[in-house]
Amino acid sequence: TIQDDESIKKYGLIKKIIKVDDKKQAQTAQIAKKTIQDSNKIKEKLSLTLLGDDTVRSGRVIIINDYTVDIHDKFLVTNCKHNYGVNHTMTLDLKRVEAELDTSKYKTSTTTTVTPNATNSTANATQVDAGMNALNGYESVYRDNGCVDVAVKAGSYYSPFLKQQADIGTADVDTLVNNAQNAGYKVETFNGYANKGDILVYGDNQHVVISDGAGGCFGNSTSAGHAKFYPDANYAWHNGEAPTKVIKMS
Repeated sequence: TIQDDESIKKYGLIKKIIKVDDKKQAQTAQIAKKTIQDSNKIKEKLSLTLLGDDTVRSGRVIIINDYTVDIHDKFLVTNCKHNYGVNHTMTLDLKRVEAELDTSKYKTSTTTTVTPNATNSTANATQVDAGMNALNGYESVYRDNGCVDVAVKAGSYYSPFLKQQADIGTADVDTLVNNAQNAGYKVETFNGYANKGDILVYGDNQHVVISDGAGGCFGNSTSAGHAKFYPDANYAWHNGEAPTKVIKMS
């Protein structure tokens, strides 16, 4: 089969021909528009078999640019199986990554110094949801110790401070708590209440999750092996054990 990829990229590829019923000729434009919209919808989840790449594994985000099927987006690898035979292939289960929050307006730093930016900080509920949904199912490279990795990456969608922590690679609870305090964020004893987007701390700085503002939370799960939602924050670390502190992000 001969395929002119350059022409496909420039002009597109005929993927479907639809014959419109004679009785619906007057609706041809509407039918064509609806067909194009339905064809261009990107599924939230995909399963693909591709040429193998050893750098691809569960928890990684990959970019797919395929003009033959018109997919141009970021996907989180939720499951990856490499097959080594005559040819190296990999079978991937993918979840589309939602568009990231535009952080171009945030002040950036070229050092690891924490910028004091907590004054009048508020967490946007929509952005908090976007961060948690984007990281749902994410497998941290830190495995059982990935709670901070998950929290700062999900938190980067709504908090300049948490984005900075993700960028500098903060990965342990002590460092996150200290950096938050140094940046001017309040770290208080947990009294049973937390706003959406606040960081819940368990034990003696042993675990963190993001509060959903309704009694539940989102964070890394050792038993599940990936980030997940918890309907009850008292069961996100040890069963029936409430957080001890809260980093007030709002």
